[in-house]
Order: sequence, then C-alpha cells, then structure tokens
Amino acid sequence: MRWRRVGGFAALGAAAALAVGCPGSVANTYDNGWGDDGGGRDARADSSSGSGGSSGGGMEAGRDGGGPGSDAGGSSSGGDDGGNGGDATADAGGCMQGATESCAVCGTTGTSTCGGGGTWGACAPPGGICAYVDQSCSAACDTLASCWTHVDRSYDATTGEHFYTTSDAEAACCGFTVEAYKYYWLYAAPQSGLVPFYRCLLMSGFHFYTTDMNCEGAAGAKNEGMLGYIATSAVCGSTALYRLYDGTNGDHFYTTSAAESSSAQANGYVLESTAGYVWPAPQ
Repeated sequence: MRWRRVGGFAALGAAAALAVGCPGSVANTYDNGWGDDGGGRDARADSSSGSGGSSGGGMEAGRDGGGPGSDAGGSSSGGDDGGNGGDATADAGGCMQGATESCAVCGTTGTSTCGGGGTWGACAPPGGICAYVDQSCSAACDTLASCWTHVDRSYDATTGEHFYTTSDAEAACCGFTVEAYKYYWLYAAPQSGLVPFYRCLLMSGFHFYTTDMNCEGAAGAKNEGMLGYIATSAVCGSTALYRLYDGTNGDHFYTTSAAESSSAQANGYVLESTAGYVWPAPQ
C-alpha cells in the first residue's frame, strides 16, 4: 500500500541549514674659506657636526633621543638619524611596525602584524580560502559563502517521492512541490573528514542519496552526479542527516530533524542510517 504523507512531517528542523636604513647623508663638505690646512679641516668638523653623522655628540643624541640630535657645534640629521630609519623604528626589544609573521590559529596558519608600540597584533586567519577549519575558535567552519552549496527539498504528492537537488529550478520542476529551499548545506570543496555525496536514480524513477559512487550496487541504478561533500562526523556546527525508507513505494526520505524522523517512522518509514552530517547554514 502506498504511504500517504499525513499533514506533512514535523517542522523541517534546523535548516527548514590569509633595515630600510635611511640613505646615508653626504657629509657636510661646504668650504667656509678655511682652505685645506689641517686647522681649517678641524675647525670645520667642529663647527658642523651632523649631516654625515660624524660628530659623536650629534650621532649619539640622534640614537638615544629617538630623533634628530645635536651637539654644541651643530645638528645631527643624516644617515644615522635615530628616529627615522633602519632598526630605530622598532621599539626596544619589540618588533618593527608593519612587519608580519606566521602564527597558529585554531587549526590553521594565520598572520600577525606588528603594530604601534612594537607589539604583535592578534593572529588573523587566512582570508579568501575554503579552509574548513574553526578559524575563530567558535566551533564553526569560518569559511566563505562560495565554499558551500545548498540543497533544496521537494515532494511529489502523486508518487510520494521526496527529492533533493542543488538546483532551485529543478526543485520546482516535474510535479515536485518545494518544501524548503536551502534545506541544508554541503561543503563545495574536498577536505579531510568530508566525502562526496551522490544522487542516484533507480530503475523505478525514484532517487536516493549516498556516499557510494556505485549507488550501493542497486540494480540498474545510475549515478547522476555529486551534490557536494558531506561530513562523516559532527564537526563545525554540522547536524545529522537521517536516512529513512518506505518499502511500500520505494521512497527514500532524508531529514535533519530527529522529531520528523520519528514521525516518519510512525507512518511506515524505516530508519536505515545516518547518511552523514550536513549544515543548517554556511558556517
């Protein structure tokens, strides 16, 4: 006897789911008319201390003071200027502002950037990738929307078949009524802990969904392709996808709701297994 869908099942469930040193300044060589005798050179050196950083006082003042230094005879503002070039931009014992380094963040490799004060900032997760990891330590997968694919759920009241597809147009085609768009979500890229989830067409015209690319050896069954990648354990906010079967009409029914599973069993369905773990929404 063909099972009839009684008042719809219970609520659809959870989903219904990345030393620039300042160029050395040329020493101050202007000639004040002293000529090239030794006394003139000495006097010149004494009276113009700093452009080349040759005067001890000016150089040290530049280093120690964090900025242009000066001595009694002149100013130090050249290549060894403490505040504006080379390693001097790093705080004592700290990092160079703007520098980056690799760091670990919740199962992946991120990047930390040195900020003001010579301290490293928080470890930022890699951006723009389908990492399938909990990058923010929030028990969610923290990946881009493009890393996910949704699955719609439809029902044909005439045949009693439940149908699942990633195409919104197909979900509303050919006698099917959409029960839920984006009923659950699968991962769009292969990762550790995920396996392909295939749609198979039986000789009866009904479909079922499985991780076996050979459609579990069902006679005459055709693999129509992969919906996406399903988790083999509860990770990153995923939930169980229950698989049930009605022997009276050959319908395979999949639900993320334990209550709906129980309701279906009360109406003649047999719980076959947990098909895998899916997501109520992108994480």
